[in-house]
Amino acid sequence: MTTFFQELRSKAGLLLTTLIIGVLTVFSDYIVDNIKTGINRANTRTTHFDVISKELSAFIFNAELAEEIGANRISNKAYITSIITDYNTSVTSLRKNEYYHYALIHKYWNEEAYQQYRLAMQQAKTYDSLLHQLNPVYAQLTQQAEGKLTYTPAMEEDLKQQGPKLRSALRQLQQKSETFLNNF
Repeated sequence: MTTFFQELRSKAGLLLTTLIIGVLTVFSDYIVDNIKTGINRANTRTTHFDVISKELSAFIFNAELAEEIGANRISNKAYITSIITDYNTSVTSLRKNEYYHYALIHKYWNEEAYQQYRLAMQQAKTYDSLLHQLNPVYAQLTQQAEGKLTYTPAMEEDLKQQGPKLRSALRQLQQKSETFLNNF
């Protein structure tokens, strides 16, 4: 009987060590998988933040330039055409990816970031709508012959009425976008 207990005691250490290693191996896979998932999520967040922030920044930059056309009564046809083309490209890119960005923000960030992005996009749409009200002015400018473009009294009146609204919408867009990007 003593040999049985002695044998059990000598093998118990080996059995206990094997059991502990086996249990740790099972849980270590779980822990390693969670660490990998966390790292992949962080990398994904960084990648998507870069894309979203670049699209939003490009839109704001082009919105600022578009607002300057009327504010400074720019009269260079090639410059106006270039600004309008760049603005349209940036708004198309931003709006085309809007719901994709909503899904990413909802999946990888919190509700606050989602709501801040939503507010920034609402303001982008407001600005775009106000700018489109000036399309007749821009169309008249780009239809003029090359050389120094002239602003008619009707165009001046449109710019006078829409200019303050456009500037205000642009400032709000900048503020909401900055809040979103700084808290992202």
